[in-house]
Amino acid sequence: KSRTQTVRGRSSADAPASSTGGGSPRPTPSAYAPVFAHPMDPAVRAITVAIEKDLLDHFAWPVDQKKTLLKKQMLKCHPDKGAADSAAMLWLTKWKEDNEKWYLEGRAR
Repeated sequence: KSRTQTVRGRSSADAPASSTGGGSPRPTPSAYAPVFAHPMDPAVRAITVAIEKDLLDHFAWPVDQKKTLLKKQMLKCHPDKGAADSAAMLWLTKWKEDNEKWYLEGRAR
């Protein structure tokens, strides 16, 4: 099997490191491991990983605040609002389509 085999929309290379204490480890900012698949371009990947981290760092927020955060992230990536690369907007649009219900409900997968 390939090291980067895709499983449920994410590759094993993008999966967070496992912990021995059961449950998911809370990544530190310097050691953040992306949870979802990201673009290969390093510049775009840096943007999308930062967006993912921000969204997941605020996962426990109330629904209305998470909606506002998601909208702000969408505006930051929007080409008409000065975003340098539309690939980040494409990634976030796909992420929102695939994960918005789960994200707003706030339940673990």
